Order: sequence, then structure tokens, then C-alpha cells
Amino acid sequence: MADETSNQGGQSSSQGGSQQTSGTNSQQGNGSQSSQTTQTTGQKNGTQSQQNQNSGTQQTQVAARPAYIPEAFWDATAGKAKDKELGEHFATLTARVAADDVRKNSLPQKAEDYKIALPADFKPPAGIEFKFNDGDPLLSQARTMAHEMGLSQENFSRLLGLYGGAQVASQAQIQTARDAEVAKLGTTGPARVTAVTTFLKAFLGDAEGAQLASRMFTARDVEIVEKLITKVSNQGGASFRGTGREPPQQPGRATDEQYKAMTPAQRLDYSRQFDQRQFQKNGSAAS
Repeated sequence: MADETSNQGGQSSSQGGSQQTSGTNSQQGNGSQSSQTTQTTGQKNGTQSQQNQNSGTQQTQVAARPAYIPEAFWDATAGKAKDKELGEHFATLTARVAADDVRKNSLPQKAEDYKIALPADFKPPAGIEFKFNDGDPLLSQARTMAHEMGLSQENFSRLLGLYGGAQVASQAQIQTARDAEVAKLGTTGPARVTAVTTFLKAFLGDAEGAQLASRMFTARDVEIVEKLITKVSNQGGASFRGTGREPPQQPGRATDEQYKAMTPAQRLDYSRQFDQRQFQKNGSAAS
């Protein structure tokens, strides 16, 4: 009995120790599991934090637009150029540059190469003639400006046509006003102007006579010149020459050069055209 009691006590003691061990193991297991759970959660949190950091790093690493690429041709999300649009843009620019080179090569290479020519469609009014004076310094300046501005010959001619049109308009206005003044002279007005112009050219020379005739703007101007011509013809007018004043030339009278070129017979016939009594008086006075 004592042995059984002792065994039961040992078993009880042994079971108590086992229960204590189990409790200890249970406590240790729970602590270990809690520790592992805490570590796992921390690892997950750390991994997520690292991913967030990596995501932020990737966002800051998107390439910035280079200054030489226009904003319209840059994809800010992808951080790269829009290849198709940018390629089309450069192709267009290349074509424009090539076309401009072709245009420049076709221009006159020097200012002197520009021709003073009116455009083909320049047509002045009937009775009006217009042409440039090649010696006009204004044309030289126009050539220089055209070359500096890179004008084509066609555009230069168009500008000349614009200038010519303004000059023609002025001439047309002058001609209209002049025709109105000639009409005041009556039906013989054109013939009177022609006769006056012919006299002035014969009396003063073509250049000076034409210049003076061009300054007859009104009917009164023509009448004044006609009055002057009448006085010169009736009373005799002396013209000024470099050697001094010369006597008026009588109608039908030969010049010295013409008289010297005559034969003796021609001189005799010529002298018979004039009153010989003046020579007899002169002869008597001489004798």
C-alpha cells in the first residue's frame, strides 16, 4: 500500500511536472509565435515602405524635356520625344530650307544684274509713253536695295511698274489738262501749238526749243509765244551767240556758209532777189 501510494505520488508529481512543462512550452510557443508574427509584420511593412520608396525614386527619375525639343513634341509622361510628330516637323523644316536655297540661287547675284524692265502687263494709256532714264541715280539705289532685300527680278519689275504707273498717272493728268487748254484755242488749237513748237526748235535749237515748248501749259502761254514770234518776224530779233549779238536773219537770205559755197553765177542770181538800189546808193556814197 505504501508502494502504491508512493507510485501515485510520483505519478502525480510527474504529471504536475509535465503540466508545468506543457505550460512552459505553451508559453514559450505563444511567445515565439508572437515574436514571429511581429517580425513578419515588420518585414511586410518594411517591404511595402521600400516599394513606396522605389516608386518615388522611379517617379523622380523620369527624363526632363531637353531645351532643343519643343514642348509640343515632348511626351512628359513617358519622358521622351514624340518621334512621329517630331520627325514630320523636321522633314517640313528641311523642305523649307531647301526651297529657300533654290530661291536664293535664282536671284541676281549682284545689284547690277537687276534689269530695268517693266512687267509684261504694264500698259500706259493711249498717247502716253513712259520709259526709264538709265542714267537716273535713283535706279542705282533701287538696284542696291533690291539686292539687299533679296528680291527676285520679277518682284523688282513689279515695283518698277508701280513707280511707272504713278508717273504715267501724272503725265496723263498733265496731258488731260493740256488738251483742255488747247481746246480753248479753237479748232486750230493743235495746229497753232505745232507751229509754235516748230518755230522755237528752229530758232533756239531742238533741245532748247522743245524744253521751252513743253512749258506752255495754258492757252494763254501759247498766245504769248505767238505774240513774241510775230514781233521777232516783223521787227527782227537778234539772237545771242557766244560771239555776241547777231542781226536777225531775213526770210530767203542765205547764210555766209551757203553764200561761200555758191558759184559766181549762183551769186549773181541770188543778189538779183534783193533791191539793188541800196548798193547803188552805197556805191555813190563811196565814190
